Amino acid sequence: MRMLKLHHPWKDASGNCRCESCGKVVPEQQLHWEKRLGYCETCFAEIRKYAPKKS
Repeated sequence: MRMLKLHHPWKDASGNCRCESCGKVVPEQQLHWEKRLGYCETCFAEIRKYAPKKS
């Protein structure tokens, strides 16, 4: 049986997380998720801007 590896974002003592792209520290509830990775709003907008459109 194959085990699913869950990705848990880095958190500091206050519950803030680090953006997977730029490293900016933001509150966990402000992370935007793409393929199980958390991004700040700015990086997420860039990723969505250049992501291929689904047909």
